[in-house]
Amino acid sequence: MNRSFACGAAALCVTLLCQSGCTVMSQHPFVEMDKVRLDKRILGHWRPAIQDVDKTFGLPQVTEAELGHIFVGRPATSRLYGAPKEAGMSHLVNWGPNHEVSSDAFVFFTAKIGTAHYLDLMPCGVPTEPVSWAAIAGQHHLFLKYEIDDDRLTLWPPNVEATIALVDAGKLKGKVTRGFARGVELLESAESWSRFLQTEEGAALFKDDGKIVVERAK
Repeated sequence: MNRSFACGAAALCVTLLCQSGCTVMSQHPFVEMDKVRLDKRILGHWRPAIQDVDKTFGLPQVTEAELGHIFVGRPATSRLYGAPKEAGMSHLVNWGPNHEVSSDAFVFFTAKIGTAHYLDLMPCGVPTEPVSWAAIAGQHHLFLKYEIDDDRLTLWPPNVEATIALVDAGKLKGKVTRGFARGVELLESAESWSRFLQTEEGAALFKDDGKIVVERAK
């Protein structure tokens, strides 16, 4: 399987990104909460848009890659109470070598900024007991640019090196982690971050060599 999916789907699905040591996260949401809307087009069951996998059971056991099943919907009130009306929830289920199964979950918001659509994700694990929105609202935010074309969903995580360069140049406020596990914690407010995404430099953060393409399960 394409490792860009294994590394990138974790951002709808951020666990795998964190494991790779290549993350861009934000201390604040990328848009004010009164401007978020749940894009209903993204709801459903998504799987990687590649041809060399069994669509149910994933890749041959000799590979080290994982097949991700992404379930995107609304948070069940029995599991997450007090969440904003426009919140969504995504569950990533990885089916790996030797039929090993792992999963993670994220609360998310969608918003249109300029002409582009974005996902703002907050990891919440897979709770075994009901969780309050207040316990999740303080989490770091991870984000993706996305486009939906019929039954194909394309996701672009922000490029880590490009983001580090902007922080180093003083064009974005943030803290950089260097070394083997490189990453950025952005400190911009929602207003300034939303404004920056509408610039050429903001748009250039999302590069095609890191994009992930998934398709709606049928």
